Amino acid sequence: MVDCLDEDRTVGFNVSGRSTLVAPVRFAIFAAGMIATLVSGCSPASLGGPAPTQALNSRPAVNDDTQFRWDLRNHSDACAWITVYWSYKSQATWHIVGGSSRPRFVARFDSWSGSENYNHPSLGPQIRFRAQVEKSASCGSGTRSNVTADQDVPTYRSTPWVVYLEGSNGKYHIRIKCNLQRGC
Repeated sequence: MVDCLDEDRTVGFNVSGRSTLVAPVRFAIFAAGMIATLVSGCSPASLGGPAPTQALNSRPAVNDDTQFRWDLRNHSDACAWITVYWSYKSQATWHIVGGSSRPRFVARFDSWSGSENYNHPSLGPQIRFRAQVEKSASCGSGTRSNVTADQDVPTYRSTPWVVYLEGSNGKYHIRIKCNLQRGC
């Protein structure tokens, strides 16, 4: 039985995370690790080298991206101009979602589905819904009130959410809920 762990082996790393060894030496270590793998039956990673599918200086991807999907439902007594914003907790600014999820009117008792992708889930993605509620059920009648709601975006998977605009007679609010029927 071969012990694949070598507790005495150390490799230095500089600030960029790359090995401090020069390229020819790194290749020699990689080649020696591959030969030792064939001889011992241990994996290259356990012998200090990269896995066969991993490049020498690459880092494994960790949760490449996160998607927030929503179904917004206007359950209020008025039309509303809906704007969706995205941000990260580490940023001080919010950005308007574009593309097919750009701002739009959502009529009374109507709904609208959309999504936003986040490429850096480790930075703490967030989403904000803003409703500029109109004075009446007809869209374009002028804004009566503004309401917003924020939500931290879970980074473990794409999750369906339902966003409700509710209220009447000038008192409105937004409620963001996970859609349990779709398996949150």
